[in-house]
Amino acid sequence: MNKLRYIRQRENGNWQVRIDRPGVTFRATTVSQEDAVTARNDFLGYDPDAGTMQPRAPRILLLDIETTPLEIYAWEIGDIHVGFTQIKKDWELLCFAWKWLGEQDIHIMTRQNHTEKELAARLYDLLNSADVVVAHNGKSFDLKKINVKLLLYGHKRPHPYRVVDTLQISRKHFRFTSNKQDYLNKLFGGPGKVEHEGLGLWLKCIDNNPEAWALMIAYNKRDVEDLEQDYLMLRNWDGSHPNLALYYDEDAQQRCPVCGYTEYECIEPVYTQVSEFPAYRCKCCGGVYRATKRLAGVQTTGVV
Repeated sequence: MNKLRYIRQRENGNWQVRIDRPGVTFRATTVSQEDAVTARNDFLGYDPDAGTMQPRAPRILLLDIETTPLEIYAWEIGDIHVGFTQIKKDWELLCFAWKWLGEQDIHIMTRQNHTEKELAARLYDLLNSADVVVAHNGKSFDLKKINVKLLLYGHKRPHPYRVVDTLQISRKHFRFTSNKQDYLNKLFGGPGKVEHEGLGLWLKCIDNNPEAWALMIAYNKRDVEDLEQDYLMLRNWDGSHPNLALYYDEDAQQRCPVCGYTEYECIEPVYTQVSEFPAYRCKCCGGVYRATKRLAGVQTTGVV
């Protein structure tokens, strides 16, 4: 399968698991052999020591976080500048919801029953297990906010993952009336966000109001549900989408780089400045991709 995987005990008594394959490398160090085996199996998505092996598909994490507002001192309201010396209390993680693409359940973890440190630790585990993370405005907000808390709570940088930001796709390829997730989801036939009172909901959750928390949990989960629908609608337009075909742990098949599906239809060739390539359209997501080898024929030079 063109990969190396091993588990070994190091001189200090810890156990190390290592997996190498084209484009993907995984390392983990644990205190016991059992934990090392679990880490390996979680990464692969199956147990290679079992009788039957299920090929590992890329793990795509759909993620949305909610944070508390800043508490600040100010002498007036309106369009004013606030310096960091005016901060009474900085923002904190309030809750986050997540879902693995292809699975049914949407999960959530909140400050209602957990500390912020515990939320950060769970986020670290999730990011460390993901091949691709999908979030709306995730590159500018969610993931940078998460990185702050990972750093402050002593976590190392997670295992590298790719990011798909549905906000960036909508801005780059379309001129929607609005690029907000609520607008896009309703435009695509979804229910949109759960309605709420606004800032008051966040403040009531900070005060640990049970009714407010119930609504916040529904709101956060709906955001992930909406995110999944928006991602599935937009992904085949993303020319920089991670090549999911690289992640499949099996004998070589031609797969769609956007969704990993194996069935396709041939379409008209595509042309670069110097070559002609066969092209295909995925029968699952509708993505268009080309072969790596050019069609036989005369290869010309580029424009001078």
